Amino acid sequence: MGETMFKSIILMATIVLCGLFMIQRCADEKTGQQSTETPDNSPATAQEPSGRGSQPGDGLCNGRAVGSQIDEEAAMAFLFDAYDRKEKIATWRPEKDSTVIEYLFQKENISTLMTKTAFSAHYEEQGHPHFFLIMQTEALFDSCHACTVVLGGAIFHEIDGLWRLKTLNLAIGSAGCNGNAPANMSVVKVGPDLHAVAVWDGNIAQGMYEENYFLMGPVGDRLEMIFFLRDVRGNNEGACDSNLNNAGTGHECYAYDAAIHFIHGEHADYYDLDVVIEGTKYNNDFSVSPFKNRSIYHFNGCRYAKGPGPGFSRDKPYFIQLGAFEKYRSADALIEKLSQSGYCAYCVFHQPDNANSIFRVR
Repeated sequence: MGETMFKSIILMATIVLCGLFMIQRCADEKTGQQSTETPDNSPATAQEPSGRGSQPGDGLCNGRAVGSQIDEEAAMAFLFDAYDRKEKIATWRPEKDSTVIEYLFQKENISTLMTKTAFSAHYEEQGHPHFFLIMQTEALFDSCHACTVVLGGAIFHEIDGLWRLKTLNLAIGSAGCNGNAPANMSVVKVGPDLHAVAVWDGNIAQGMYEENYFLMGPVGDRLEMIFFLRDVRGNNEGACDSNLNNAGTGHECYAYDAAIHFIHGEHADYYDLDVVIEGTKYNNDFSVSPFKNRSIYHFNGCRYAKGPGPGFSRDKPYFIQLGAFEKYRSADALIEKLSQSGYCAYCVFHQPDNANSIFRVR
């Protein structure tokens, strides 16, 4: 009996020590300490074995080192075990409850997915070089006409000569057309020392063109869609007739466009958005007339929204906290529900030591 108990104690101690070692390894990587493994200076090879399962991102600690250089191939090979360097495509099979599956509307029939690079850019932030990677994911064997793709992203930054993963989200939202991501993407400065990727996503149907605008950027330790505005550019050039002298020859032409500017506001980290949309557009009676709309959007701690920014509570001593969520989308959904009910809801990101980060809704 004593020998059996002794063996059990030794086994339990071994398990605990292994667990502590793995926790410390993640903590070391997050604090920027270099691994004792020999770095591979090749820009197309990940420095450390990923140890990831079938779902990219599983068990992947932010802060893991990629290598001394980074580009699209190095980033993709680091994120995906099954990355084909020749075809520049990663194929993988997601978990049943994957957010990617939700965006693809294929919750029942999970198929093999294909992921490739849609956009990448180098930039400077917080005194360090950064690298933004946007990926597009679609079902490998379930292509369809006019299908959108799932957009995901990752941010890497260089610390002490090594590029490290800063944040990753494989499913930020869906966009594009005919299995292709939007072509118009760029890195924009959304705060005094904060950047995001701006996307103009257009589509044409029946001769009418419509374009949406959104921002994929950091919020807390996540990478999310922090702003989305529908129908900011458009025209009917493919279905109109500018010469209407003869009745019934076509519809009157219209066209409108948006100007989006980042301006200083109340939030310390995020600028406000000043959006002006003007031009000509159909009225309810199908006549065309000029218009101009201007809106200011403030960052509410989770995303940009109309109405007062988080600073509205600075002169008030009290607030009511209605929830604290590990999932960004849960906090964002509650804020949206409260805002639609007329409440000035906002979000506060909190990351305590040695605990999971949360979003507090107030």
